[in-house]
Amino acid sequence: MRAFLKTIPGKICLIAAALVLLAVLGLCGYTGWHYLQPKFHDVTIELGEAFPAVETFLTPMAKKENAVLLTKDPDLSKAGTVELTFSHNGKEETVNLVIADTTAPTAKFHNVTVDIDAKVTADLFVTEVSDLSETSIRFTGDFASPDQRPVDVEIEVSDIHGNKITETCTLTYLWMHDTLTLEVGEKLTKEHILMNPERDCDMVSQKDIDKINKSGVGEYTLKLNFNGVYNQTSFMASALN
Repeated sequence: MRAFLKTIPGKICLIAAALVLLAVLGLCGYTGWHYLQPKFHDVTIELGEAFPAVETFLTPMAKKENAVLLTKDPDLSKAGTVELTFSHNGKEETVNLVIADTTAPTAKFHNVTVDIDAKVTADLFVTEVSDLSETSIRFTGDFASPDQRPVDVEIEVSDIHGNKITETCTLTYLWMHDTLTLEVGEKLTKEHILMNPERDCDMVSQKDIDKINKSGVGEYTLKLNFNGVYNQTSFMASALN
């Protein structure tokens, strides 16, 4: 055998055997290396999206036909991280499905008119809120006191993940009744006009009231001036003498 290996044919056979051995070792090494490579990776979706297809989780080292999702009915109802277990040719791996909430709530806002003594809360300015996460409604800052009416207030609707929407609304305080109708022979008084006559009687001129009482049938508008800001009321004087 040694003599044969010293011949040219023997040397060729020896080289060929070595090459085959190297190829086998290389193939085995590659197979082992490839087996150890991750076949799945983490995926991020937005809250409210459907569960991704299995191929979304595959790395370039995986084949779709060999991948199986082992986790049953993952909960996608809230933002957070869900662990998923997959199998690829019998090898199991656990990866994360990250459910992110980056979408601001949607809301319908409106202006508000209240009595001067009413308690004003931020939710009065919002008629509808839609979001997949828990939400809250608040003022973004302090608003002016009632003697500076009407006032602009900024309302913020936010979810627990910091997404928010803001809107500027108008807050108007009422000092007077907005409409009045008098009975036959009845005279107009401050008590008819003001919501709180004892507190606000100085804000209405008695001369204006007397002038209306001396006038004929018709529709009147009376303005209350406080620090340059007006409230007004209208009424039918169809029964005034």
